[in-house]
Amino acid sequence: MKFLQKNALTIFFFFVCFLLLVFYGTRGTIYSDEGYILLGASRILDGQIPYKDFHFVYTPLSIYLTAFSFLLFGESILSARILMII
Repeated sequence: MKFLQKNALTIFFFFVCFLLLVFYGTRGTIYSDEGYILLGASRILDGQIPYKDFHFVYTPLSIYLTAFSFLLFGESILSARILMII
């Protein structure tokens, strides 16, 4: 109980930040080229390699993380947005 009393302001701050991220993150304001990143992630799941099999202008970590979220949550826009919230 002492932990909650001492850190109540910090916990409240992180809770509000989390709610804001959930509110804005599920409405498509994470990145502007969402479809481009989702297409790259689905091509990775098909076995292609960025910069060898297809051209990609961003760093590959964004599409590898999105491809991983596709494996966890299924291939949809919502799964990429869940990853960005996390």
